[in-house]
Amino acid sequence: MTQAMFPHLMAPLDLGRTVLRNRLYMGSMHTRIDMQDQPARRMAAFYGERAKGGVAVIVTGGCSPNEEGLIEPGAPMLVNEEQLHEHKPVTDEVHEHGGKILLQLLHAGRNGKIDALVDRRSTRACRERCRPKRSNARWKTSCAARGWPSRAATTAWKSWARRVT
Repeated sequence: MTQAMFPHLMAPLDLGRTVLRNRLYMGSMHTRIDMQDQPARRMAAFYGERAKGGVAVIVTGGCSPNEEGLIEPGAPMLVNEEQLHEHKPVTDEVHEHGGKILLQLLHAGRNGKIDALVDRRSTRACRERCRPKRSNARWKTSCAARGWPSRAATTAWKSWARRVT
């Protein structure tokens, strides 16, 4: 990659209230480090390294706004102001390296793996979302284009989930 190909990539970007040091953005990834021991320390180290490496904007993994919106038991939640201090070491580390960080609010809806699902439908989400009625080849192509798992991967996941629950 040359500077000529992307002349504005490393240039600062003025957004009015804040200025980004460049246009590098790290989208949300659910690494599950927020569910391990010492999550604040681990997340601070993980996101801090990305900011240190030059990423201007980082979006965290999903954080549920309430108990019914959890993606799975033990997943992170932010339901009151008292919990904000838990996120301070993470934001401080990213800011120390010149980055900005955003918390992704994620309500899992019917995709949650918890008993207290809340959604306008009364059914759980179908894991084989893009299964057309025609050919298997079209199903595989459409899923791959969307980055969704193959039918084999979905079947393996369901089999594993039945064994552990």
